[in-house]
Amino acid sequence: MKIKLLTFSLGDSFGAIMQAYALSYTLRKMGHEVELFNLTWYRSFKQQVYLTVTGVNHRFSKFRKNYLPAYTKKCKTNVDLYEASKGADLCIVGSDQVWNPQITHKYALNYFFDFLDSDTKRGSYAASFGDIKWNYPEYTIRIQSLLNKFSFISSREETGVDICTNIFNADCVKVVDPTLLLPSYIELLKGKKKKTGIVSFSLSNSVGWNNLLSDLSNQMSMNVYVINPITSFSQLSRRCTFRYKPFITIESWLRYIYGGEIVVTDSFHGLVFAILFNRNFISISPGSGRDERIKSLLNSLGLENRFYNTIMEVDNCWKEPINWEMVNDKLAHLRQESLLYLENCINRI
Repeated sequence: MKIKLLTFSLGDSFGAIMQAYALSYTLRKMGHEVELFNLTWYRSFKQQVYLTVTGVNHRFSKFRKNYLPAYTKKCKTNVDLYEASKGADLCIVGSDQVWNPQITHKYALNYFFDFLDSDTKRGSYAASFGDIKWNYPEYTIRIQSLLNKFSFISSREETGVDICTNIFNADCVKVVDPTLLLPSYIELLKGKKKKTGIVSFSLSNSVGWNNLLSDLSNQMSMNVYVINPITSFSQLSRRCTFRYKPFITIESWLRYIYGGEIVVTDSFHGLVFAILFNRNFISISPGSGRDERIKSLLNSLGLENRFYNTIMEVDNCWKEPINWEMVNDKLAHLRQESLLYLENCINRI
């Protein structure tokens, strides 16, 4: 079957590109031909210069070329997207926050396939709204109509299932994030293993966060490796007492987590890979309303005691050993359920 996938595969985000890799890898392993929609978002001149100067464009483009499926022609309009959809037996949207209008802005309805003709089969896998409630009533009627055309709908959070059911009157199933569908990332972990200590991957750069890292470093007598990407020119001049790695490749990013003694993160995908690699971790909320995906995953694996709403709440729980055998068994069960769901949905097309 020829499947065309609409997701955040062109963003310069480790998590976004890894979920695109994982879902396309899974679909291809099932025997399907996969192509990615090349929906091109506007970037300012300053953004383009920054991405070029820092080498971000090159590193992410190289990964896409080596590991992701081919792309359609560039799409900037609904007409472009419609033309790109031709020849598909099925179109799938997801994963990541593809159903969060705060992120997708003017492209919001595109991620509900408003550009497809009525005969094209469509579905979602692990699509996320990125919030615990629906805050965009101006889209509700139109999205409800669009979702009625879906052959299957799934979300990676229980709140996503609730929004689909209660707001859009659409049946929805909870599944795991695509990155959790793969039991191994050995293909990407080739090369020298990064023997690290404390690994920090955060969307925050607050004084409180740095103080936490310093405290952990003193307690564990280990170096701190900060693997956050640089997001602006102003950050290039900041001094850091830790071992800062802002320009690493995606493969190196994975290897740092894999080799870490403990991972401190407020990122969903940072947490995912800490769990997949059986690394000790501290999970901190990225902010109210944006932590549902994190709490949902931890609750499903019995690891909710490793989550903190604020930096100030962090206690010594991280010193307690994690029963990885139990966690891996639960994860294997969730993975198998989601794989079976996806396979059955596709087979019914």
